[in-house]
Amino acid sequence: MRPLKAQATTSVSGWDATSPTQLASTAPTSQLPCHRRTELAESAVVTTLPLLDPGPAFEDFVAERHLAALTLVRPNGHPHTTPVGFTWDHDTRSARIITWSGSVKARLLEEGQLSASVCQVDGGRWLTIEGVARVISDPGTCDDAIAAYTKRYRPPKDRGNERRVIVIEAMRLLASAGLGTSGRPSALS
Repeated sequence: MRPLKAQATTSVSGWDATSPTQLASTAPTSQLPCHRRTELAESAVVTTLPLLDPGPAFEDFVAERHLAALTLVRPNGHPHTTPVGFTWDHDTRSARIITWSGSVKARLLEEGQLSASVCQVDGGRWLTIEGVARVISDPGTCDDAIAAYTKRYRPPKDRGNERRVIVIEAMRLLASAGLGTSGRPSALS
């Protein structure tokens, strides 16, 4: 497979075609129509939950059977996002994702810790756990993570000594307003 060549910068659906992380529009928010500014402000309100006690709504939601998206930020700044099942460990304030040694996510983390997030969505309810991820191969840790995964989802495929666990030590918990029984809403900037 040959590398893609960079093309001239053109706007595609509001995004800079050569940089998917940068908006092509540079108009300040104050120049947007009034109704659009209100929509943006309302959509940017989130609840930041306290790590020590995120509250019962968070704990209930994170125990329900929903899949999520794991995003690892590669050393070059590009994201690696993949669908996952995960479990929340209240005592260690960490998310756990079971995987195997040959997965891209495990191989990326074998090279070192990376910034990560896991996001779960169910209609208008959502949560994001942000932190630092590492991969663990310890059999005891893997067994604990498998037991938690089995309780939330179903028994996973046996991976033997290839089993790995990705642990994201939470540094910030974000959630939709309905899950914010603790913490306070804040507008993102």
